[in-house]
Amino acid sequence: MNISYQLRKALINLTGYWIYKKRDLPIGVDLKEDLINKFNITTKLLFDVGANYGQTALYYREEFPNAQIYSFEPVKQSFDILVKNTRKFQNIHCFNIALGDKKAEVEIFLHDEVFSACNSLKFDNSEGNTAAPKEIVKVTSLNDFVNENKIGPIDLLKIDTEGYELEVLKGAENLLTNKSVNAILCEVALSGTNKRNTQLNDLIIYLDNLEYYFVGLYHTNIGSYKQGIAWSNALFIKK
Repeated sequence: MNISYQLRKALINLTGYWIYKKRDLPIGVDLKEDLINKFNITTKLLFDVGANYGQTALYYREEFPNAQIYSFEPVKQSFDILVKNTRKFQNIHCFNIALGDKKAEVEIFLHDEVFSACNSLKFDNSEGNTAAPKEIVKVTSLNDFVNENKIGPIDLLKIDTEGYELEVLKGAENLLTNKSVNAILCEVALSGTNKRNTQLNDLIIYLDNLEYYFVGLYHTNIGSYKQGIAWSNALFIKK
């Protein structure tokens, strides 16, 4: 057992922190380090699909200060808060639309403000309450949005749409076929009993066919794993 190993173990035991050289950091610990150092992806253009109040956009701005960030939030109340939270940052661009597999106008039931991040185009959010508030939201495809705005390629496509991830990806199929997206980060279910989120295996099968391969999980939430509703964020990298 060499001295450097013994010293590392002593520091771990003393401080309570694991210690790694940056190049040896396990995948799934730091998205920025993985994109740049493991996959050689520069981060100039990021898409935040399902932006809610701008939590992810603000995090990405800290991590990737030189990137242009396009945030999409279809629900008007959430969009107004998103704009308020990000208005001082010129590199965050906000759009009051949803992304899906085609252009449409869709009626959705809304959760209250506390659970606004759970609003979904995939599921009926009324939970049997016919008096629950609802709203008509506009939907377009990622293919159409990129073509109409003449932007791209996308370095990171983050999708957190409460079970609507496959529809977003199907609306981006031309871009994916042309390899115009470098990396995809999707919220996923880690158990078959989690009916709220998109199943990880469904995304693996769909994206494998487009030569985007699953490489790791980030920010895994296992607080409710005994109830079978654990979820995480899965990273896919183009071939």
